[in-house]
Amino acid sequence: MKASHGAPGPNVAVGPPNRDPGLQPERTALAWLRTSLSHAVLTLLLVRWTADGGGTTALVLLSATALQVSASLACASCRSRQRIQDINATMTMPVAVAASAAAVFTAAALALATIVLG
Repeated sequence: MKASHGAPGPNVAVGPPNRDPGLQPERTALAWLRTSLSHAVLTLLLVRWTADGGGTTALVLLSATALQVSASLACASCRSRQRIQDINATMTMPVAVAASAAAVFTAAALALATIVLG
């Protein structure tokens, strides 16, 4: 029997199944949040070391770490805001859902009018 190397037939699945495109950015955002949290804890430890007389080295490390925390949180905030704007821009209501919602609201309005008008 000869193997065919052409395009797969109509019933053959090709490639991995479609995955939710929102999962990867969400995992990345959570990873950045964990990184920022660990930097914040490090900043607090450096504050304590500075208060205990850590000297100039502790102060420099504290400043650098505080700057990293601020930058990480600012980037995470911007990414989150952009992601929300992208979701809102692409969100559309399917026609079937809109028609069903209109039918339900119309039926509810008619029922309310019947009750009120007696």
